[in-house]
Amino acid sequence: MSTTNQSLLSICIPNYNYAKYIDITFDSLNKQTNTNFSINVVDNASTDESLDVIKKWSEIFTNFEFKVNPCNVGFAGNLDKVASMKSAPYKIMISSDDVVLPEMTEVYETFITNRLKNDPNEDFIFGSVPLMIDGEGAFVREMNADSKLWFTSDIDSKISEQMGFNVYKVSSSDMLKRCLKHFRTPMHFITTCYSEKTYNSVGGYGGGRLYNPDKWFSWKALSGTDFIYFLEKPLFEYRWHNSNQQALEKEAGVLKYWYDEYRNSFEVDASILNKAGLSKNEVLDSYNESIMKGIYRALKNNEKFTAVRLMNWGSACYPNQFKRMKYYRIFKLLIALMPVSSLLLKLVNPKSK
Repeated sequence: MSTTNQSLLSICIPNYNYAKYIDITFDSLNKQTNTNFSINVVDNASTDESLDVIKKWSEIFTNFEFKVNPCNVGFAGNLDKVASMKSAPYKIMISSDDVVLPEMTEVYETFITNRLKNDPNEDFIFGSVPLMIDGEGAFVREMNADSKLWFTSDIDSKISEQMGFNVYKVSSSDMLKRCLKHFRTPMHFITTCYSEKTYNSVGGYGGGRLYNPDKWFSWKALSGTDFIYFLEKPLFEYRWHNSNQQALEKEAGVLKYWYDEYRNSFEVDASILNKAGLSKNEVLDSYNESIMKGIYRALKNNEKFTAVRLMNWGSACYPNQFKRMKYYRIFKLLIALMPVSSLLLKLVNPKSK
């Protein structure tokens, strides 16, 4: 791969023990219709053959840099290690087990160029649609825009016509409010593109998050930008398998995810609240509501251990607010009645998530 002009995009790849998949990731980057991008890789002290694979591809790509951590600095810590490397003006962070579809860099560069021509001073972040694949690469499902956060009324007809597919445009303040109200992330981790300026202004991902650092990063990024865009076009493949972050979390039965959510709830500061136009109590209510939804899912799936742990977790984080939640007493009763309550919930609302 060779480059002809200064790259607009840097592909950032944190890796740990994914020698099995990272070769496929690099191969997908080598098949891009636009080759004008750089690649930064940081290996997090892998114990498999990852380094051999990375070195092989470093000799194939011309605009390729990699580092090896002397010790494992954790998932979030490694995101900041690779994101802080010298890069192009815009970054994309992908996992070393994911796949980039051939048009991605071409579409992303075109979109960035168009936005900068429209307003060179606009600060923005954007993402697109990932396709979920399994460990063997077979298609599972299309991960479309979150209907809780993106509405059809957000589609910008002018930009959509220019790009050739639907493009959603929302002010960062409005999207931040939606995210905080639902405790959600606006786009999937591997599709999100942001500027070097944005990354530096918000202080990166933050190594304190154990499982979900990209949610906190996206909230901070929204607090410091003007607009967020969603490109309704599949440009990535997100690999779901037994060794990825989310699957390991579920298998272990630990509360890493909810620890991160708790930190998100109490670290939301005045700048984020002012941007979203929300009070601290409204954010705490949203956090407690997200726990209640987790309990409901556990109840419906007959996962008593998870339901009990989440009930205890919510009661420990913000006891006064949590115990005032609408379904607190009902859920305590339903937990005591499991598995009968699980069957009842499936009969009453079989399609709910």
